[in-house]
Amino acid sequence: MQHIRAGGNATIMSYVHAAVGDLSEVARSARKDLFNYAMADGYANMFRSAGFGSEVDQLRSHQADRDREGALASVTDRMIQAINFVGSQDEVADFIRNYIAAGVEYPILMPMPWGADRRLVTQLTLEAAAVAVS
Repeated sequence: MQHIRAGGNATIMSYVHAAVGDLSEVARSARKDLFNYAMADGYANMFRSAGFGSEVDQLRSHQADRDREGALASVTDRMIQAINFVGSQDEVADFIRNYIAAGVEYPILMPMPWGADRRLVTQLTLEAAAVAVS
């Protein structure tokens, strides 16, 4: 935020990837999602600059060896929770509030509809966002 503000006035918006759910139940979906992003150079560089260089390098190395399971296993829970947060409604609301506290004026929620009842996950995640911004 300081870097952006140093350039002058700007409206700060950010996508917030989150889902109400149990990480242990949806971790594979989260890993697949981040794997796909990490295979694109632009996102891989963003992940590296966010402190996930080791994960990206391991993931890409495994993928180069055609080891899909090893590549997916390279996506850590820490990486998931920093980028595609999964938790209770209160935890998701807090995650969104952290963006606002950091200076994001318009958090744009991207619900991650993982699990058996995707509609319910989306509904609960949207409800958590409404609480966060109210």
